[in-house]
Amino acid sequence: FKRVPRAGWPTVRQTVAGAGAVGLGLGEIYAVAASAVDEGDTEGRGVLAVGGERLVGGEYKGVTKIYDTSDGAVLAEWHREKRVYALAVTRDGVQVAVGADDYQVFVHELRSGGGGTVQTILTFQPEKGPAFIWSVAWSADCSRLAVGCWNCCAFVYENAPEEDASGSDLEAV
Repeated sequence: FKRVPRAGWPTVRQTVAGAGAVGLGLGEIYAVAASAVDEGDTEGRGVLAVGGERLVGGEYKGVTKIYDTSDGAVLAEWHREKRVYALAVTRDGVQVAVGADDYQVFVHELRSGGGGTVQTILTFQPEKGPAFIWSVAWSADCSRLAVGCWNCCAFVYENAPEEDASGSDLEAV
């Protein structure tokens, strides 16, 4: 691996790393993920997702913030009842999967302009113990989403096309 020079991400470094966790509005950071934007791509937008938990009204709540890597602007902020442990962003930066202590993965769609419309909510039932979501990952072509739970179970979902009338954008494989 080769570390990306800081000069390659000045706005995000300044907004995210330079401000520190307090500047992010997060008490603790548990997960980060980023999309890839090919050099010279004028249509794509890189996004950085940061998740964890913070104190809200005397209670810890899960929080995810999505930043535009070109200017550091906050594109979206989502709150959950439980801390966020897992994040995955599709290569094109259009979908973000967010897994948390609440046994659920929310898949948000960023292209809608509504701050990350929820496309799908996947809920996992405790079978061999609690089903905390500890990992999520998109396949390289964004056609599948893998989900790993604390209870030693893993699941793979197919990212169904939008015209699929099944009611959910993700189908179990």
